Order: sequence, then C-alpha cells, then structure tokens
Amino acid sequence: MSYLDLADPFEKIYRAEGCTTEVIPHRNWLRSGSLLHASKNWIREFRTSRLFEKTFARAGVDIVYINSLVSVSAALAAKRCNLVTIWHLRELLSDIGGEMHAPRLIGRHLIRYVLRHFCTQVVCISKAVEYNLLGDHHSANTQIIPNGVDRIYFEKKNKKEAREALGLPAKLPVIGIPGTLRPLKGARLPFQIGKKSP
Repeated sequence: MSYLDLADPFEKIYRAEGCTTEVIPHRNWLRSGSLLHASKNWIREFRTSRLFEKTFARAGVDIVYINSLVSVSAALAAKRCNLVTIWHLRELLSDIGGEMHAPRLIGRHLIRYVLRHFCTQVVCISKAVEYNLLGDHHSANTQIIPNGVDRIYFEKKNKKEAREALGLPAKLPVIGIPGTLRPLKGARLPFQIGKKSP
C-alpha cells in the first residue's frame, strides 16, 4: 500500500468539509540512527521541502500546523517562507522505547535545534515527550496540551451495558489498551484467552 493510498480516505473527509487538499509524500527523517543514512534522509527532506515551499506559495498559506516529528521538510519550507508554524509532538526517541532514531553523535542536539528554531510554537502531548525531545532547556514557545478524550468515555455505565455496546460476551475477561497495538506499546501479541503470552 502506498502513501497516497493511506492518505486518500483523509483527503475525502477534508474535501467533503470543503477543504482544499494536496498530498506531498515524504519520509521519516529519523527512521535510522546511522549517520550516513541520516545524512541521506536530510538531503531527501531538503528536496521535499522545496515542494512544500511551492505549495505554500501557490495556496497563499498563512500558518503551518505540523502534526508529527516526522515532517521536518514542512518545517524547513515554513521557515524559509517565514510562516507561523505550530509543531505538534507526540513521538518518543528509541532510547526510551520510541520509534524515532536520533542520528549518532549530533542527533539529539540536531533535533532540539530544529524544534527550537524551525517553528513558532511547539505543542507536546505530555511532559515525557517534552523532556525526551527537548530536554531540560526547552524554550518559552513550548506548551503541553494532552490528547483530548471525548466525554462519553467518562459517562458511567454498568458492565453489562458496556459489554453490550462493544458486542462483547458477558463472561470473558476484557483487557483495554488505549492506543494502537504496536510493539513499542508493550502489548505482546498474539495471545489467547486463558494462556500466558510468550
């Protein structure tokens, strides 16, 4: 499945709401800790940033909202276009089990430099994300705004109603994991009810 296939459902939703959309495929600049691979990633991101720059100019963009640490090419373009940029961070680095790999030697310093100088406002979803990505010396342009939860999750229901709403059998044990099922979350899959996970 390609990047464009993944983006298509979201494009349809935004278009239905009257938004103009454009997909610019770009890759994760922190997918490898090797200095050689990181350098290649940076060159690729710099090239992709030119596409973002042209798109921003053509669309008359006033503000750029970046929803992932992955999108450094958009941040580079926004900086060159002198646009107000909000960078929303939720990822963690691999040193504490996250998916992002800081390049060796200068990697963490480079990430912190980019986050401090390539956006107007940084928004982190938790203190853990803020500390892991920015360290102790984060700037005044950093705010923590936890992920929102719909109030329906706090409405009291008895166990029977909750199970019925989710289509769950009345007697089997239920384990809830509030997040995507990925290795970094620590959920060991596959498993079977009544058996220990490997």
